Amino acid sequence: MLEILILKIEDPDCFWGRILKGVGDEVKNPKEYDDLWVKMNLFYHQVNQDVQKITPTSLEKGQMCVVHSPALKSWCRAFVESLFFSTEGYHVMCFLVDYAEHIIVRSEDIRAPLEKFLHLPFLAKKFRLAHVQPVTLLVDLCNEKAELIPATCWDSSAVQYFQTLAADTTLTEAVQCGLKGDSLAVDLYMTIKNEKICVNDDLVNKKYACFSSMEKTLVSPIPHSGEGTPVLVSCSILPSVDWSSLPPKHMPVSALIPGIVQERDLPQEEQVTVNTKPVDLVVQEKPNEMATVPLKDCDSQCPLSESEPKTVFMLNKNGQGSERATCIPEKHSGLESPEEKLQNKNTSDKEHMETESSLAEELLNTLNCARLLKYLNPKLYLESGTHIRENDGLDNSQENVEDISDKTVISPPIEMIEEMHELRMDDDEPPVLHSFHSSDLSEYLRQGAGCTALPDFVDELSSVRLLQFLNPDPLNPESESVDVTTIPCEPHGSGILVHSAMAIDPFTSLTRAPISENLRKALLRQKFKGPSLAQAYSWPAVARGCDTVLISHNGEDPLTYIPPFLTYLQLSSLQTTLPSRTGPIAVVLCPGWEKAQIVFDMLEENTVSRPLNPMLILVGLGKEEAKNLNIKNTCQVIVTTPFSLVRLFTFHCFLFLRLCHLVFDEVDVLFSRAPEEMAAILQHFRKATTSEERVSSPQQIIAVGNHWSRPIESLVKDYMTDPCVIITVMDEAALYGNVHQVILLCLDCTKISVLLSALDFIPEVCQKTLIFTNTAQEVENVYKAVSNTSSFCMKAHEGLTYQFDFVIEQWKKEMGPGTHIILVLTNDCMKALGIMDATCVVHYGFPSSPKLFGSRLCSMLHNFHNLTDKDPGQKPPRMAKSVLLLSERNARHATGVLRYFERSEATLPPELKHFAQGVLEAKEEQKSDRPLCPYLKSFGFCRERSICPDRHRLSPKEENMHHSNISCISVLPLYIKNASCFFGRIVNRKGDCYESLAVEMAEYYESHKVNAKVLETGELYGIQEESAYHRVRVMSLPEKTDCLFYSVPVSFLDEGRTQDVKAHQLLVLPSQFHSLPPQAVEFIVCRVKPIDNEMEWNPKVSRRISLKIKGVLHEAKVALCLENTVWVDPMVRVTRLPGLKTYVNEYNVRSEILATGMGTDNPGHVEHLKQLCPDRGFTSTERPTMQDTSLCSENHQSNVSRDYKPSLQEIRLQNGLDQSTKANAVTLKKIRYNPELKWFQSEDCVVLNIKLKNPTAQEYVFCRDRVTYSAYVGDKYYYANLELNDNIVEEKCRCEISCNEPVMILVKEKKGVWKKLLKHKAGFYFFL
Repeated sequence: MLEILILKIEDPDCFWGRILKGVGDEVKNPKEYDDLWVKMNLFYHQVNQDVQKITPTSLEKGQMCVVHSPALKSWCRAFVESLFFSTEGYHVMCFLVDYAEHIIVRSEDIRAPLEKFLHLPFLAKKFRLAHVQPVTLLVDLCNEKAELIPATCWDSSAVQYFQTLAADTTLTEAVQCGLKGDSLAVDLYMTIKNEKICVNDDLVNKKYACFSSMEKTLVSPIPHSGEGTPVLVSCSILPSVDWSSLPPKHMPVSALIPGIVQERDLPQEEQVTVNTKPVDLVVQEKPNEMATVPLKDCDSQCPLSESEPKTVFMLNKNGQGSERATCIPEKHSGLESPEEKLQNKNTSDKEHMETESSLAEELLNTLNCARLLKYLNPKLYLESGTHIRENDGLDNSQENVEDISDKTVISPPIEMIEEMHELRMDDDEPPVLHSFHSSDLSEYLRQGAGCTALPDFVDELSSVRLLQFLNPDPLNPESESVDVTTIPCEPHGSGILVHSAMAIDPFTSLTRAPISENLRKALLRQKFKGPSLAQAYSWPAVARGCDTVLISHNGEDPLTYIPPFLTYLQLSSLQTTLPSRTGPIAVVLCPGWEKAQIVFDMLEENTVSRPLNPMLILVGLGKEEAKNLNIKNTCQVIVTTPFSLVRLFTFHCFLFLRLCHLVFDEVDVLFSRAPEEMAAILQHFRKATTSEERVSSPQQIIAVGNHWSRPIESLVKDYMTDPCVIITVMDEAALYGNVHQVILLCLDCTKISVLLSALDFIPEVCQKTLIFTNTAQEVENVYKAVSNTSSFCMKAHEGLTYQFDFVIEQWKKEMGPGTHIILVLTNDCMKALGIMDATCVVHYGFPSSPKLFGSRLCSMLHNFHNLTDKDPGQKPPRMAKSVLLLSERNARHATGVLRYFERSEATLPPELKHFAQGVLEAKEEQKSDRPLCPYLKSFGFCRERSICPDRHRLSPKEENMHHSNISCISVLPLYIKNASCFFGRIVNRKGDCYESLAVEMAEYYESHKVNAKVLETGELYGIQEESAYHRVRVMSLPEKTDCLFYSVPVSFLDEGRTQDVKAHQLLVLPSQFHSLPPQAVEFIVCRVKPIDNEMEWNPKVSRRISLKIKGVLHEAKVALCLENTVWVDPMVRVTRLPGLKTYVNEYNVRSEILATGMGTDNPGHVEHLKQLCPDRGFTSTERPTMQDTSLCSENHQSNVSRDYKPSLQEIRLQNGLDQSTKANAVTLKKIRYNPELKWFQSEDCVVLNIKLKNPTAQEYVFCRDRVTYSAYVGDKYYYANLELNDNIVEEKCRCEISCNEPVMILVKEKKGVWKKLLKHKAGFYFFL
């Protein structure tokens, strides 16, 4: 039973109601409709809306539209009932489908609906009382008697009585009985004075009606909701389609209702493309006349006769109408209406039960015919213009094929009509679209296709589909249509800041992009999905050769500048104005080698007509490397980093005299990591482009990034001529516009008082302030408080959309000095009001996202500082101001707020800094289950600590850190991760447990090689690689494992690497091979890092180190141990000379990394790691001896068998340490040798040479008045403790290796000459 609310009563056979409660999908959440009406009002109430774009150019009966109701003060969904002409022009009577009301509006006030506004069903449903019919009094004067007989219309007294019942009822319920026409037949029950009555029976008892005997033939049963059919129908405004035959997902609203605006044609709800052609278009005879259309009669109350033509009105831009087309009555369309079928009582039972589903069957049959004809003769198909929309929901069965109707008409869609019209624009004759009838199929098959039997049609159709699947239409990049991205022509309306001396016309598709044809084809091959909003504005500026700055979310994408940049380099005028010498004309600067490689690859992929021969140049610290670098004479573009380019300038500065174009990729990162290098590059570019011979040569600077910063502002001011600044991120635009940011801390209960204290109600100049809130209730509260203080305060929220015009009118009035106009509004009203000239924005409601925060700041766009306007006589804009109220409810956003306001150079409350630090510490504690940051382990620091997902802190309860100054181990590198990090094993020369295990596994698998049939995640298996066998653990399994061959990721327990292997290669691993814990250990070489502030090693360095150390035994000293990670310093390759007891150090791994020129010294590496766990008590001079050097993690130890429990010493210490070496080290520790020292001095430093050749395990500490040094040379331990004569600056002191000898450079605290090195004479040191 349904609970309904009666809205309007015409008679018992036609009354409108709204379902309040029920079962199934017919009842929607009322909040969905509230949201719908809010969105409609905000969209159609937009002050800056282009009305012509959302006004339909034609109107017809039954067309869906949107009109404004003054009584409801809201925009409503409606459909056109009739059109008429009056003295004031054309007027339209519309029916409001959600309120069951009629309204008369002017034709120019009609709006086209968006498709998303029609997704919800109409609220107003049409009902009728079931099983009853009206009666009338028949008076027989001759026989002098009267009787009640069935009638065709209801008496006015019956209607009045029904209305009285509806007015007195407190509860109205209905039981569904079936569908009759376009109405839902129900048994109606009303509760009046606690008594429930059946209105159907009551009307019969009161002699207003009688029971109907024809109900069985008039009322059809209700389809089941499981078939995808709505149980209730709205008004009969839809075409006659049986929804039970088609699922709802296959019935788009735009295909059923004419005049719907497609949402994809509305970029950000600003542009509307109205489909002005009716749906059932058949023939178009002339291009300047509308087509003849069969318009179905949807109003059962006012049916049109068969001979009565229907008129469609074409509306011009002024809203005036004219009769432009005539609609054929429905019977001429070849399809019989449902009403005609019901009235035809002489037809057979099959025809009597036929419903609108025959339309779908006929359409399906015609579709199959057209498919076959298209395959047999595509040329004829194209000439005839035959085209059918395919519907996946239709059933392609043989029964449907055999029931093809000769009267079926295939109507070409509007898209095809427009396309063919464009193809024949130059023809003298207008295009003629022929209709194709299925009756021509048999004749065509006999003459052209050779098919004589209709039963073979399905087989032929199947063959057609198979051939179409196997051989689709070939890709033609030249004619391939690219989706058009609708770009708003007005950037301010879409939240984009564009400051440029010349107007920029954004392009909307790749076909209109300002790039060469070769690049366009290359982008099509790469499946380019653009253009994006940033590309639509930046490409025209770059292609013109303008100095361009682009700040966007996708600013790191090289496609934002490469295509137009390459196009501009192809201009012949550019080449003729350059000096006649060799050298590159363009340099692309990237923040690192990884990004430089990406840009270089993209330059090579996107070929152009004139070869540019780009080069990727990465220069290390070696002087000879930069000096010996050879740049090709034909090279026009160089891709490099700022550090490498500065090194090139040192030796090859004359090769860059032709430099015209400078591209900064991720310009914000470049200035933050290499500020000095960027300044030097810009100075060189200025000198090269301002020389006399370069007066007529072009010059261009392109800067692309994600964030705005102060150095970019200096770049625009000092180095750019007529720049073009494009910013698509509005919070970054506020930084560019120099918006004064203010943050106020308060409690949530005191926000209004803090707000009032922050407002200046008597300003010296006119002020316009926007106070943003998050809800309509907050608007009312703030408005009430502010209006008591300010004489000019307004409010706007979703419930006051009808007042938007008044609000904008008052806002745009000219105000004098001392006036302060305040507007309190919600976030949803921003776009509808379109305010851009506010001087102050107050964030009373905290913005939920940076995008919303930027959208609010966009309201002050006209008052942003314009760096491109260099006219000194123009009046500068007023200072824009933003005030953010931060309460305890928004504490979780403190860190994000702090990061942004620090970039804006705003004054931050100390409480906010302290609280944000606490939030960061709390977030760090939540990362306890995350691994330790790899950058922290490799280099001792993490550059992106605030956003890095990994852990940056050691927990004393969970971690076990050790240090030893004498532990020497033998290391066998097996898997090289990068230059300073690798995995390997600790080897014991006397007896290695793993070697024994490997031998046992090889012997076992020689005769017991069994493949694993069932795999489980986390289990151990064996695998063979060449002649060796390894233990592996399955990390995960794919979703589908029932296929014959598939891959699984595994980790090699004894090598540390992870890779995908074929599942059939895994072998069953016996339990006796599970006992030995994993032998793979992570080793990190200390005190070395990549050059140029990089966080990743260059591949050529890692490749060189891998070739040198992989599989070679090394000796190393352990600096720190942390779970399964060991830091070594140093790590050397030791070789014994044959026949002698002498050992030679072939190389030091750290020195090899430094020798490549791609690595640099990192002296604070180990010290930073020790600071992670201050509770250990590690200091620079005092370190505890390692008592437990277990390198196994607890997870690895859990894999050990219960029967076999080796001690930790047996697992790692005894298995990796040479006991004799350890004993000798302890003995040598007691005997210290004093090194020979030689020192020199200058005015500001002291140079101390320590005469030790190839020392190992060096340790040095700089104090203000003391220096200590220790190292090993062979088996001898050298130690020096120097008490200096004067003080030094310990932070600036350093120790280097020069000619295989350590050199210490001590920076004096005070400049001058030292009389002696040491404060007290020491006889143990020798000074040369």
